[in-house]
Amino acid sequence: MRELSSTPYIQGSDDEESGAYNIDLLLQMSYLFRENGDTAAAVDLINRALFAFESVFHHSFNYSQANCRLQYSIRENRSFFICLFLHIQDVARKSCPRTALELTKFLFSLSPDRDPLASLLLLDYYTLRSSQYQFLVDFYHHFEPYRNLSQLPNFAYSLALAHFHLSKDDDLSIANKYIRQALLHFPQLLRMLLDKCGIAADKRVQSHSFFTTPIESK
Repeated sequence: MRELSSTPYIQGSDDEESGAYNIDLLLQMSYLFRENGDTAAAVDLINRALFAFESVFHHSFNYSQANCRLQYSIRENRSFFICLFLHIQDVARKSCPRTALELTKFLFSLSPDRDPLASLLLLDYYTLRSSQYQFLVDFYHHFEPYRNLSQLPNFAYSLALAHFHLSKDDDLSIANKYIRQALLHFPQLLRMLLDKCGIAADKRVQSHSFFTTPIESK
């Protein structure tokens, strides 16, 4: 049996007849290539799928205006959401956080009320990676009344970090305010972040029940 990576994506010479731009087929093949470690081929298939989508966009579908909406519940729309989500991951792996951020904005704008692929869990990360701190602050204050962003631990800590970078004349009062709120609402996340950063937590933090998980406290 031939290796998947050595097999042509689509057999045949006629793209239309062979299904070279069949979205569902491209997605399935992309997953297979990823599972077999051929990331380059998987990326190429996702790019091909996005090209197929873009070639049939309606003339009024202007994604640069961020006012286009799609319903994820419609089966034909789901593939576009998934292709865009996978493309964001591929772009991020190439160390292009600003491009990943702009694509994440687009993904969120397609369905801001439901956000079916949880792009809010990506947006703050790519914003910080691309140093767009003021955008993160403005985005938070705009959507907090509608989406309760303060209840998401990633936004709670990211907002404090954004204010830290925006602080002027060593005035960290706003950053300190938000980091205190983050620690009060999500205290158990502190030690996880310190472990990821390779920082040893203070003994008082390690022994305090407020910063330990229920399993660790038993």
